Amino acid sequence: MTCRTEVVERPSTEVLSVCTVVRVSTSPPGRENSSDWPWFADMVRYKQKAELPSKKEGADRIRSMAPSYELVDGLLYKRSYGGPLLLCLPSEEAKTVMTAAHQGICEAHQGAKTLAKKLIIQGYYWPTMVKDCVEEVLRCSVCQMFARKGT
Repeated sequence: MTCRTEVVERPSTEVLSVCTVVRVSTSPPGRENSSDWPWFADMVRYKQKAELPSKKEGADRIRSMAPSYELVDGLLYKRSYGGPLLLCLPSEEAKTVMTAAHQGICEAHQGAKTLAKKLIIQGYYWPTMVKDCVEEVLRCSVCQMFARKGT
C-alpha cells in the first residue's frame, strides 16, 4: 500500500469570511411590557429575581421547568442531556440562525430533523425548533425540488 501526498497550489476557498457575533444581555422585562419580550422572559425573571407569573398555571409551569434552565452571565441556557448548555434564542434570532444553518454559507439543505439536531449540537434551543425546521424545509425551493414525491 502506497501513501500519496497532494500539494495544493492555491487555496480551496476564494474568499475567507470572518464574522463576529456580539451578544448583548438584557434584564428581564417588567410585567407591563412582557408581550414585547421573548418566550423565556418569565424564566429569566424567575431565575434572577425569584418572581413567578401571577397566574397559577404559569407559575407552576415555570417552577417545574426551572431545574432544566440555567442563567449564565445574564443569558438563559437550557440543560441538554449529555451535551452542551443550549442558548435560548428569541424567535427572530432563532429564524436567522436556522436559515443560516440551512441555506447559509454551508448550504447543507438537510431535512428538518437533521437541521434541528444540527442546531442543538451547535448549542441553540427554542421550544418550537422542530416545527420551525419543518416549515423552513417546506419553504425551501431547493429542498422541494429534490424531495422524493409520494413518500
